[in-house]
Amino acid sequence: MALTMIGLRARTGAGVVRLSAFVQSTGYLLCVPGPLLIGTLNDATGGWHVPLALMAVLMAAQIVAGAPAGRDRCVEDGD
Repeated sequence: MALTMIGLRARTGAGVVRLSAFVQSTGYLLCVPGPLLIGTLNDATGGWHVPLALMAVLMAAQIVAGAPAGRDRCVEDGD
């Protein structure tokens, strides 16, 4: 679904390429430390309560950030 949304948010092929490069590189950059952080928290706390609470907080932040991203508009239109 995320890859489909990239194609729906730009009007031209060049716009899709630029948006895809930005979104995918930023997404991978942000997700790389995730497994290491969750594993470290699990080892430090001795359980899954803290790592799962952190993931719930991060999910809530993603929902807040994702709501405006789901608006019906194209990035090439500007504001």
